[in-house]
Amino acid sequence: PFGTYITDLSLYPDDDALLGTFDPKYKKAVQHSMKNGARVVFGKDCYDDFYKLYTHTTTRAGIFRDPPAFFEAQRRLLGDRHTETGVVYDGETAIGGIFMLYSRYAALCTHAGSGGESKLYGGMKYLHFEMMKRLRDAGVRYYDLVGVRIGSKNEALEGVFRFKKGFGGQLKEGFLWKADIAPLNVKLYNFIQKVRNKKISGDIIDQESLNEEKA
Repeated sequence: PFGTYITDLSLYPDDDALLGTFDPKYKKAVQHSMKNGARVVFGKDCYDDFYKLYTHTTTRAGIFRDPPAFFEAQRRLLGDRHTETGVVYDGETAIGGIFMLYSRYAALCTHAGSGGESKLYGGMKYLHFEMMKRLRDAGVRYYDLVGVRIGSKNEALEGVFRFKKGFGGQLKEGFLWKADIAPLNVKLYNFIQKVRNKKISGDIIDQESLNEEKA
């Protein structure tokens, strides 16, 4: 089971109405950040700070990080009208960042990062709120938080599910699946990969299957 939380921005031309779709705790967190001087910057001028935050988060979590060349290619090929970077600051300190791909149909939050503790406990929530407003005003219809695992036994991933749920979007449910066309070749490939990297945990389906076996 897999899904994603999507907000139809066209239904909320009013800022207060959009914020009203958030979980009450999220709404309070956004208002706290607004009242306490949170500052949001968009565009290429904040990209370096975004990448530092993204690097910090992926390193802390021990997960794969796309290299700078990946983002440079996205920005070069898709341009400023289809990519957006946003960073929220506590004073001069960057505390959260997101990278978006978008068309008039939908905006996809593909990468994000945070910088740890700050008095602005609602910083990331405020950043998403401001990004929603910005893209809505640019004519984008849907804001897609890009992926949650449904019913995962991994506590950290359940935390991701709860975090994304708080923004008030609708959960669109589906499935991820795969089939091994050449099972023997796949087993050999997996064995070689395990030898090369003992920490490798496979793709999302492998990880969830392993969690089911442990349960």
